[in-house]
Amino acid sequence: MDAAGALKANVFKSNGTGLTGTGEFSADSKTLTITLTGTSEGTYLFSVAKDTVKSSTGAFIAEYNEKVSYTDSVAPTLVGTETVNASTVKVNFSEPVKSFGTISAKLADGTDLSALVTAGASIDGNAVKFNLSNAGIPSGKAISVTFVGVTDHGDNLVSPNPVTTSFTKGINDGVAPTVTAVTPVNAKKFELKLSEQVEGLTVDDIEIGGVALVAGTDKLTQDKTDKTKYVVELSAAQQGLVTVSIAANKFTDLSGEQNAAFSKIVNFTTDSVLPTLASTSVAKKDGKEVLTLTFSEDVTVNAGAVSATAKKVVDFVTSNTTLSFNASDVKAVAGSSKEFTIELNKVTEPASAPLVQGASYTVDLPLNFVTDTAGNQNVAATAAFTFTRGTDADTKAPALDTTFDAAETGDNVASNGILVVDTNTLQVKFDKAVDGASATNAANYKVTGATVTSATLTAGNVVELKLAADSNTYTGLRSVEVSGVKSKDGVAMTTHSTKEYLKENVRPTVSSVAVTSITPDDPATTPADESASVVTLTFSEDVVAGAGDAADFDLYVKGVKVTGTTITTAVGGAKEIVVTIAGKALSEQDFANGVTLKAKATADIADTNGNKANITTAIPVNL
Repeated sequence: MDAAGALKANVFKSNGTGLTGTGEFSADSKTLTITLTGTSEGTYLFSVAKDTVKSSTGAFIAEYNEKVSYTDSVAPTLVGTETVNASTVKVNFSEPVKSFGTISAKLADGTDLSALVTAGASIDGNAVKFNLSNAGIPSGKAISVTFVGVTDHGDNLVSPNPVTTSFTKGINDGVAPTVTAVTPVNAKKFELKLSEQVEGLTVDDIEIGGVALVAGTDKLTQDKTDKTKYVVELSAAQQGLVTVSIAANKFTDLSGEQNAAFSKIVNFTTDSVLPTLASTSVAKKDGKEVLTLTFSEDVTVNAGAVSATAKKVVDFVTSNTTLSFNASDVKAVAGSSKEFTIELNKVTEPASAPLVQGASYTVDLPLNFVTDTAGNQNVAATAAFTFTRGTDADTKAPALDTTFDAAETGDNVASNGILVVDTNTLQVKFDKAVDGASATNAANYKVTGATVTSATLTAGNVVELKLAADSNTYTGLRSVEVSGVKSKDGVAMTTHSTKEYLKENVRPTVSSVAVTSITPDDPATTPADESASVVTLTFSEDVVAGAGDAADFDLYVKGVKVTGTTITTAVGGAKEIVVTIAGKALSEQDFANGVTLKAKATADIADTNGNKANITTAIPVNL
């Protein structure tokens, strides 16, 4: 919101269109109540735009979207009347009023005041406000007022309709409000003190030397605590004796009495005191280091490029340097003409080099850097202030680096920041350094139809995700969501939702075992050994024998590994792997002792999607 409470453009949106209106924060600044310009009914997407709203720490809050359905079918009702002052009354309703409809007003004797009362009526949020200052409206007499056709912003009629209430115009207190004091503060500012609280005083009611001040150029501000005091800020400096005047009947007190004419000669004394730098400080604002300069009086910063000589100390080594910045980067603190700030990232050394992190700078104040309200400029000051350059926090939220997987082809979804490594592994790359705790929280990564068991942060801001084996039962597109990951500076990312093509990761298992053949050695062919045994393994799905390990298995009899054999594997049927054991004809005694096949660590039997067979225990081989 701006200083007046109006919503800033395109921060809050409905169906992609920026909302306009006003906002008001709760006491704890956690709840914002928005009053829209116009109405918003039906079903719509409410959103808070990315990188627009900051928390009290200066970090941007995450983008927010929510579908909202609202229909206003509740009729407004009369709540009661409120006397603001003698000539101002509010009739309050249960909700904001769009139209007050038709108003009729009568005294008890039947006198019709409808035209006069309606002329002073206006809508004020939940109320209809009446200005009863018209002389034709008598004081001290009850006025019965009937509303016909009052509607809220949903066009619901008041209930009951019509509705009647009454109020009374107060009696003026007989004492006109007066200006009791005019006190110059400086050449461009003075205070007005009134005898009582008033209404209707505006800056153009005030004249200086017979010339009315101009709204928008000159400024009138009521004191926040003393409602009878106003501060007048002038666009033009004043010197010497000046007449300050206000014509009669420009404002009223709370009883309705109008002011009398006022005129006073005021001495704006000549100011020859030069402004000086009173103090400096460095603090972080919105994650950036900001230097605050406080001067001895109200000043303005002179326009143009600024150069200031300084001494720099880095690792105990002192050197001379020149600091440069533009005066336009020096911003006045809201509500003050003495305090100014500049972000230290706007200040540079020679050749536009940034300030050095950890360096201490002792800076000379340049001549004529500022001008006070009387036109006096500061003198140069050696070693006027010292500060140490720290670091600026990155207030931007991390996002996925969509160039990371730009080379993906085939069914895989390219350029979404997620690289498919294999059926069990995905890699996610962020565009900046991320917080390790949030980046390695597996709960921040969701893949529909699969379970993410771990997230490991690797070099280059890449997080490797492991999917639980056998958790992904189908091949095809599925939704992937990454959320909750923060930058190194603690800024949470906007939820990233995308799609990714994954192959199922269910591992094949052995469903049956059969001894296909046993060939004994032929003694007639000594020394050749023709003995062999062939075992056929049937799996739960189609499999292939990998090229990495031709054996895949070791043979065990009675729990002891059999040596001197050569084992090879090959595909039989679509779901079959044929294990040939050359040099061993299994005997009846072997089977009695127990024959098993144990998968080697290098076994690479896999399904057609590359999922290696799940063979974690010995496979019994029986006749």
